[in-house]
Amino acid sequence: MNQIIKNKKELISSLPLSEHNIITIVGAGGKTTLLYTLAEELSKTGQKVLFTTTTHIARPSESSHPQWFLLEEENEDILYEGFCNHSVVGLGIPVNKSKTCNPTKSSIIKKWSSPSLSFLEKIHSIPDYIICEGDGSKRLPIKIPREKEPVLFPYTQMVLGVIGLSCLGQPLEQSLFGWQAPENQNYFHTLLATTQGINHKITADTLFEIATSFQGLLKSTEDIPIHVILNQADLLSEQMLAEIKLTAKKIRDNGINCHIVSLI
Repeated sequence: MNQIIKNKKELISSLPLSEHNIITIVGAGGKTTLLYTLAEELSKTGQKVLFTTTTHIARPSESSHPQWFLLEEENEDILYEGFCNHSVVGLGIPVNKSKTCNPTKSSIIKKWSSPSLSFLEKIHSIPDYIICEGDGSKRLPIKIPREKEPVLFPYTQMVLGVIGLSCLGQPLEQSLFGWQAPENQNYFHTLLATTQGINHKITADTLFEIATSFQGLLKSTEDIPIHVILNQADLLSEQMLAEIKLTAKKIRDNGINCHIVSLI
């Protein structure tokens, strides 16, 4: 693999996980993949890991992760029991939405919503690590937070801000989540100035702006260390990768940790 790009294990070894055991993941373009990766890799070292959400997340597949214990209620006793036999516990409150294609057939989309913040605060000391997805992006590769986003896990010690590099060269309006929010209109015009052409194609300058702005990934992180994760680097051409390498250096020069990764 290109030495510029970190794989899963290289990323995890470069994060100060021994110093920060409550982590909130924000942004877009690989949050859930990163959440699962951290949970799996930390569990291999004998750590008890809880993952959850403070907003909404797709319910994990039990067939894909049979070794995980999924807790779908606010029950501290069952949480303790879960960690007796499992190193990874997922916590979320089920939200089922029915989509009816015809009167006789419907499909269920399973999602989790957040447990109450009071419960999350109550159980924060039970596992060795807590990894939380702190905002949604509706599967778009890049986002700016809306008024009440992100929602950090209580006592968060480190934030991981994700940007999906598949957004490069794509129209801003089609790839950016959150730009329609009224409170983001001024910032959206700032971002437009970093794009190219009449289609407002996203550039490396767009990513730099979002990664270094308190209206972007830095929101709510004033006193919390953040690592910017530029994901999906495997999708880039050599020319684009060279641009992103320079962008990552600019982000680091602004005092922000930054990693170019491929989480596949």
